[in-house]
Amino acid sequence: MKTTTRRTAITTLCVLALTFVLGVSRAKAGEFEEALDHLEHAKWSEKDWHPEHAIAELEAAKGRLEDAIHSHHGERHEAIHQIDKALEAARGREFRRVNEHIEAAIQDVRAGLNR
Repeated sequence: MKTTTRRTAITTLCVLALTFVLGVSRAKAGEFEEALDHLEHAKWSEKDWHPEHAIAELEAAKGRLEDAIHSHHGERHEAIHQIDKALEAARGREFRRVNEHIEAAIQDVRAGLNR
């Protein structure tokens, strides 16, 4: 009887631990995915680029990455650095630089998702 109770307790703890680990992994992926969406929306085309919209999307992407649980080999930090550079370029209306930094941030976020 004691052995059965112990096994049940151990099994329950293992299930709870696995559920927690999977939940944390999904939360991280969700924040990175949301950051990717914001970065894609921040890109500009020469016909209709609105700096205010791009700045808002970049700040939202940065916020999602800052809220992420894990950094995974520094990709999150590098993506935040690239977003800061894109924000600086957007405020200075340096259109081409904005997209260059956004693309670099997207690559960093994707690399973080794949680890």
